[in-house]
Amino acid sequence: MFDQIAGSTKLKLSGKAKVILAFTSFLAVMLGNSLSHIAAIVIFSVIILYSGVKPRLYLKMLTIPLLFIIPGIIVISIINGEERVFWIIKKEGLETAFNTFLRSFSSITVLYFLITTTTLPEIFSSLRKITPSFVLEIATLMYRAIQILVDEIFRIKRAQEARLGYINFKRGLNSFSFLINVLLIKSFKRAEKFSIAMENRCYTGKIPHMDRNLSFREIIIILLINTVIILPRWFDVQIA
Repeated sequence: MFDQIAGSTKLKLSGKAKVILAFTSFLAVMLGNSLSHIAAIVIFSVIILYSGVKPRLYLKMLTIPLLFIIPGIIVISIINGEERVFWIIKKEGLETAFNTFLRSFSSITVLYFLITTTTLPEIFSSLRKITPSFVLEIATLMYRAIQILVDEIFRIKRAQEARLGYINFKRGLNSFSFLINVLLIKSFKRAEKFSIAMENRCYTGKIPHMDRNLSFREIIIILLINTVIILPRWFDVQIA
């Protein structure tokens, strides 16, 4: 799903620019204060929606990490501090929980920006200068193999559903066991065809990647967004 969303993004930035923006913004969020976190949430949410992600889908995506964050901040608000503000919730714990929530939520927003606007091949290509080439080659081939496996699962399951293979629980179990048995054989056949196709295209063990320098516009965008995020923290330091 994320790969399809990233492949159809409307954001006109290169893969390298999006990867650098995500990593530098993540660092800025870690160093920033609460206002920095709010700024990051607003900025990257606007970018994600502008890139073509539907608001309803984006809200559904955000509910998944909230299921893990909310129990954590509840525990933090209870165990930290001594002065109680309501029942067992304490003042210091409430402040710590609020800051933790903003930092976690802003970090997730930055991560969602990366995965909804940047395909995995673009990420691999952007990491070529800081990652050993054989690691990227293996990762690229694994990515393609996973795609083949998932595609084969959907094809077999679609054929089974057309033949009422999941009409009841018993037939569903039989169809599922057949799916597992056939999947391994078909996956090997598809992988073999994929290997032959790569050899026919003169594959020599090294997958070519597009690599270009950042444009002046992309550099300005990265600097501007990171400046807006880190600026509240800088004002805090100056006032202190």
